[in-house]
Amino acid sequence: MKPQSVVGNIAKDLGLDLRTLSSRKARVDFEGSRKRYCDMNLSTGDLVTSERMDRESLCGKKPSCVVKVDLVLENPLELHRVSLHIQDVNDNSPTFKKQLIEIEISELAEKGNRFSIEKAHDADIGQNAVQRYSLQKNDNFILAVDSNKVELVLENTLDREKQNEINLLLTALDGGSPQRSGTVVIQVTVLDANDNAPVFSQAIYKASLPENSPPDTIVINVSATDADEGVNGDVTYDFGHGSEDDVNAFSIDPKTGEIKVSGEIDFEETSSFEISVEAKDSLGLTSYATVIIDVTDMNDNAPVIYLKSLTNPIPENCHLVQRWASLTCRIETLRITTGQLDRELVSDYNITITATDEGSPLCPPLKLFTDINDNPPVFEEQSYSAYVTENNKPGSTLCSVTARDPDWRQNGTVNGAPVSSYLSVNGDTGVMHAVRSFDYEQFRSFKVHVMARDNGSPPLSSNVTVSVFISDGNSFMTELVPKAAHGGSLVSKVIAVDADSGQNAWLSYHIVKSTDPGLFTIGLHSGEIRTQRDISESDSMKQNLVVSVKDNGQPLSLPPAPCIYLSLITWLRFCRRRKPRLLFDGAVAIPSAYLPPNYADVDGTGTLRSAYNYDAYLTTGSRTSDFKFIRVTVAIMGFTLRICLVDLLLFSLRMAHGDLSLSFPEEMKRGSVIGNIAKDLGLETSRLSARKARVDTDGSDTRYCDLNLRNGDLTVAERIDREGLCGDKASCVLKQELMLENPLELHRISLHVQDINDNSPQFNNDLIHIDIRESAAKGARFPIEEANDADIGKYSVQTYNLQSNENFILGVGTNSVELVLNKELDRENVKEIHLHLTALDGGSPQDQALWSFRSLCSMLMITSLCSVQAVYKASLPENSPLGTVILAVSATDADEGLNGDVTYGFGGISEDVKSMFTIDHKTGDIKLTTDVDFETASSFELRITAKDGLGLTSYAKVIIDVTDVNDNAPIINLKSLTSPIPENVSPGQLDRELVSDYNITITATDEGSPPLSSSKTVQLSVADINDNPPVFEEQCYSSYVTENNKPGSTLCSVTARDPDWRQNVNGAPVSSYLSVNGDTGVIHAVSRLITNSSGVLKST
Repeated sequence: MKPQSVVGNIAKDLGLDLRTLSSRKARVDFEGSRKRYCDMNLSTGDLVTSERMDRESLCGKKPSCVVKVDLVLENPLELHRVSLHIQDVNDNSPTFKKQLIEIEISELAEKGNRFSIEKAHDADIGQNAVQRYSLQKNDNFILAVDSNKVELVLENTLDREKQNEINLLLTALDGGSPQRSGTVVIQVTVLDANDNAPVFSQAIYKASLPENSPPDTIVINVSATDADEGVNGDVTYDFGHGSEDDVNAFSIDPKTGEIKVSGEIDFEETSSFEISVEAKDSLGLTSYATVIIDVTDMNDNAPVIYLKSLTNPIPENCHLVQRWASLTCRIETLRITTGQLDRELVSDYNITITATDEGSPLCPPLKLFTDINDNPPVFEEQSYSAYVTENNKPGSTLCSVTARDPDWRQNGTVNGAPVSSYLSVNGDTGVMHAVRSFDYEQFRSFKVHVMARDNGSPPLSSNVTVSVFISDGNSFMTELVPKAAHGGSLVSKVIAVDADSGQNAWLSYHIVKSTDPGLFTIGLHSGEIRTQRDISESDSMKQNLVVSVKDNGQPLSLPPAPCIYLSLITWLRFCRRRKPRLLFDGAVAIPSAYLPPNYADVDGTGTLRSAYNYDAYLTTGSRTSDFKFIRVTVAIMGFTLRICLVDLLLFSLRMAHGDLSLSFPEEMKRGSVIGNIAKDLGLETSRLSARKARVDTDGSDTRYCDLNLRNGDLTVAERIDREGLCGDKASCVLKQELMLENPLELHRISLHVQDINDNSPQFNNDLIHIDIRESAAKGARFPIEEANDADIGKYSVQTYNLQSNENFILGVGTNSVELVLNKELDRENVKEIHLHLTALDGGSPQDQALWSFRSLCSMLMITSLCSVQAVYKASLPENSPLGTVILAVSATDADEGLNGDVTYGFGGISEDVKSMFTIDHKTGDIKLTTDVDFETASSFELRITAKDGLGLTSYAKVIIDVTDVNDNAPIINLKSLTSPIPENVSPGQLDRELVSDYNITITATDEGSPPLSSSKTVQLSVADINDNPPVFEEQCYSSYVTENNKPGSTLCSVTARDPDWRQNVNGAPVSSYLSVNGDTGVIHAVSRLITNSSGVLKST
């Protein structure tokens, strides 16, 4: 629009009074820009353009272009936000990247071959963008255009001898009115064909090779010639199809055709090799020859002796003249002709049998004789004794017994047998263990018999007696003491028994030794152990006491002193730092906690009953707040003791000026309740209206939510679409701010928007066309573009289904979908195959997308480029230095030589984006060339081309996500300002007469690294109120005047001062005789003054 064009009458739209616009200083500001694109006409209220507004410069390719304008009015202060939606006009013509496109095509190219052409770019969008293409009429090519590519299609075959170069004009047209266009010249160069294949000098080559020839031995040299010249006549050699063993045994020089040994050649394994050799020129024409290699035998293997029959071992009591072995050697049998064998004298015989051709390796020795079980096990001692103290632990070791057997192997292997219910023996080591704990008062000794048995056949055994003696021992007790125990607390009690009676059985208890002598005391006759004082933090956590007991007999009997181990338990207290609230008013049920009032008894004789207290403070929270339950266990003295089953509630909600998190599904209806934030934040619903409670969406002008001031519910105000807000991000969070006044509070609310299955899978194209040659091998794979689903997780694409057919099956990987050829094609039977591919998500109900494509069987297939990835993704921090390598793209070409050389470039992208990045034409490295700002653009989508030596092209997409760094200080927006402030405002009385103005600096600091901050100074003026009376400088004034004075003459001047301001100071009328000037205090005579004879004042 031209400058001063009217955009709209915003005064009328907002219901503003035109007469007050000037006095209220109405003005417009543009958010986030220093340019003033519009001005406001204060006389009419019209919003008019002041600068050129170009949609492409402001918003690029975005489908929606919105410019934010703030309308500010004062007295009273008002702020209105105006959104200007800029619509596109057809002001840009389509353009091609190059003025000339060069393509090289072989004259042998088949009719129907396709050659990709880069699309034109138009900065306009929608209908004003490129809509169609037109190709200059010619005899050889037609144009094929779909939504994603432009291709030249060969309609008639080429003949280089008739025309070696063809120039075509391609025109791109948009859909605007008037229509705009752009052109490019396509120059097609017709290449000469390679029409001669290499020819071998011989169809069959023969060679002889001794076995065990060393590596790199030259076997034979093959040779082929090509009648073509230049690169078409260059011949390379390689092995053709053959077994892996044959190919791995030899290598061939690709340049000279020299065949060498590369593996081990063994006549006994393979006596001859037949290898196919291939000769290929630069454009792939090949011929084949056969190489036959005969391997000659060498004497490299000694004779092998096979033992056909062997009786081993031989019993030492075998009969004379007994055959015991048969071999395939000169000696058929071996017979024993000596006397009786005795293993105990000679246990082994080594007999060597030798077979000789030219070498002399020895056969391994044979062990021919073995043992019979003719000796029982023998114990080393006649009897064994073991001593153990009472109250031993079950499984403790008592003693060890040993038995030996002179027989061999299993005949001499000794095993122990079970002993009794009191003892067990380890069959391998002979170590004896106590099965149970023994009591000296129950029995003092016992005997058991231990058997040692070998593993012979039949088994032999022997026995030995083991005597076990039990001795009276110390008693050990372990007690647990609370560290909060007070003086006089009962800790434990020891009990001793004396078999005597009367005075001899009177027992007295004494502490013989202790870690802290002043900490515990024991009752002389009761045996009760108590604390003498309170246990403090400095006391050791483990206390050892040795207690002795004495009887009253003569002589004194002093049994062993029992040891008592005391362990202190620290009082456990679970609490939060904040003031506890013992009532839980959320919707989550808190499980009841069991707090044990007393500790359990410890092992019979000892007693310990001390109260244990546990404090669990529960805090308020929302029905959607996160919480965890923790079970506490403490390990004491080698065993795990469950001290409590208190479930502690932990949650992430920060009270008062903190964060609140709520979760809800997308696409909720307007007015639906998300949560009660007043209850979650502990706010009084009755005061929400008085405190002007309101919610704002952080960083957006759209009000997605409203606050119900009657009950504190946060409700949906606008449609919330997770895909529109967050795209394919795994987590979608909508930031809200709750503002309250009197006093001012700000709460940040995070709304986690959960995905629902509201989008179906989509394919980019409704129809895909694939050309496949009929000679394609079974198992060949053909990539298919994946479907896209805007939903995430299980609601995204999960499975694919292919229509049942005879030729193809579907191969689906993590990042790829491929057609797999399951049955070979026959063009004469079927030239075209139509298939339907269905993509299904994992939602319920399940959504699906249907894709149709057709496969054409052709006689010739030109090898095209294959991109390693269809879509590349990279992450780039903003403000990255220039030259930063973002990622590298890669494409492969199955052709060889010049035809396989791949170069990279940018496809159809805007000049602004192209100027920010550069791509290495050889390596595919994409680097940064200008500054990247997350606040300007958070992502970039590039189109990359890969082109081979003959111009065949493929495309890939690169998505670069820009990550935010803390490079912007906070921006302080003054939402509300009341100035001036009356000096009698509460709380806190102001006095304008003392201070009339205040400068308040507000600083905002973010939480980035490093943190950034900004400040804003607000000037507040104090408004005067009439709180001071005027004060005259003197108590009274006197004035003298001569009679018959002139009216209006000055009599005197009075002065009064008032610290108040402006209208709060003024003069008042005096009388009918005098008047006073309210500004100066000068008193004038109103009329002429005279006095009568009585001295009375009169006026005339």
